[in-house]
Amino acid sequence: MAGCKDNNSLPHGFGSRPWLFEMHGRKRQTCSFFDPINNSLEERILPDFLQGKACLGCYGEWILLSDELTRECFFLSTISFSKIYIPPLPDLPAFIYSASVSISSPPNTSNCVVVLICSSETFLLVSSPGKKRWNKVPIKYFNKNAGSLRCASVIFTELLFIMTSMDETLAIDTDSTIIGKIDENEIVISRQWAELPFDLLELLLPRLSLVDCLRLGSVCKGWSNASSSVQKGKVWPWLMHLPNCKYRLCKFFDPFYCKEYIFKSDALDAHYHLALLFSKDGWVVITEGNQRVFILNPFTAQVINLPSLKKYIFDGISFVSVPASPDFVVYGFFFQMGGEFVVISSWRPGEEEWVFHEFRAPIPFFPSSNNPVLFRGEFYCLGRKGELGVFNSKMESWNVLCKPEPVHAIAPCYGDEYCHLLELNGDLVSVFREDDMKKPIRVFKFNQSLMVWEKLEHLGDMTLFVDRRKSIAIPPLEKKYVNRIYIPKFEGNRDSKKLIFYSMEDNRYHPSVHTHTVEEPVTCVWMEPNLHLLN
Repeated sequence: MAGCKDNNSLPHGFGSRPWLFEMHGRKRQTCSFFDPINNSLEERILPDFLQGKACLGCYGEWILLSDELTRECFFLSTISFSKIYIPPLPDLPAFIYSASVSISSPPNTSNCVVVLICSSETFLLVSSPGKKRWNKVPIKYFNKNAGSLRCASVIFTELLFIMTSMDETLAIDTDSTIIGKIDENEIVISRQWAELPFDLLELLLPRLSLVDCLRLGSVCKGWSNASSSVQKGKVWPWLMHLPNCKYRLCKFFDPFYCKEYIFKSDALDAHYHLALLFSKDGWVVITEGNQRVFILNPFTAQVINLPSLKKYIFDGISFVSVPASPDFVVYGFFFQMGGEFVVISSWRPGEEEWVFHEFRAPIPFFPSSNNPVLFRGEFYCLGRKGELGVFNSKMESWNVLCKPEPVHAIAPCYGDEYCHLLELNGDLVSVFREDDMKKPIRVFKFNQSLMVWEKLEHLGDMTLFVDRRKSIAIPPLEKKYVNRIYIPKFEGNRDSKKLIFYSMEDNRYHPSVHTHTVEEPVTCVWMEPNLHLLN
């Protein structure tokens, strides 16, 4: 039931979504606001300067008002209550009481045009802010049986399309008031995509999937600014996996939209098995067989070939910066002889061979399958028991930290538990995930002041994406995705599969896991597309 409030304030939420707004002229001293979202109706008492006004139309925040006695016309901003005047309505009762109104653009722009259309008349009224009068535009019907005008709408700012009651369409150039007939199936207007208002484009962006955002910058140069806003804010990890190297295909699964995309790349035309090892900033490290190593950007098809190895032996691989950067360096880590020795290999663009550095570990170190994480200028490696090894590339030193104390007294067997290391909100975080999905996931934060692992019960406003090689933490698109840990396993069939995630809220996997329907890609890695490389 409507309630009349004794103030001039606007209803809560007005301006943030569409409302139905009605002014009652001299019949009542109130106006009505109907919210279709909440199905609520509110009334407000009108200020004196709005008494006796009728609403003719609106454009955005601006409503077009007319005084029923003086025929004075003006636009009123519902935000600032500022007014912009247009000429008073002519003394034509049909237009005063039954006209349809089309407004081309906001009245505070130079190309605003207001058109009044009346179904019982054979002319239109056209005017603009700053004009002294309304211009009559006669309508010539090309079909004598066309009947009366039925409706109208403005396309951008220059053309007005009118539909007659006999389905004949007329077009009016509002600058020159030239009327022409639109033939059936005729292409009437061709506009550049760059002329689409930027604020409308920004409204569309949140409704696009990431793959459509990837295509956005290629539509026209003028949309590069919109692409930039996507680059900064709307990027989340995709799970990349290789279904069959024979067909040069790779698949990407979008965890939020539950959609799978297929990319084809000649770089994946391989004679031997391909394995995904690491990803960073849109680049993926891949091995072919036991010798070839290369870095691929699947979106730009750029390939960087690394020196061949007699045999790929790295337990972990990572790189500093990104390709084309002057400080780009690739590092490979290999632990041997019971964890007492570590061989760290490096490669820089222009070098023909890997450079090997051998270190003796003060404490035996058995690495997890997770790659080293670059944190505050040093590479941190997570051991299978939860200990930390640190490589400083500038000092060329390797050290196994005495603290924090390991999470496990004895290292679990390979395959029983997966250990992940990543950076979360400026801290190092470890994730221990048992293969048995009935067991809970444990998350710890490394407190560098106390040199201890602190158990985390909540991820805050973040979401984790973990796999055996790469783990990522991001703030998600919507709050419903927070406090989740996504793992590289699918639930469901081919047409309706979803990625499984672990909720830190209820400490369970979702959707409900049935072992016989769980699928895990043989080789996969989480990766974040680097959108600016596509523009």
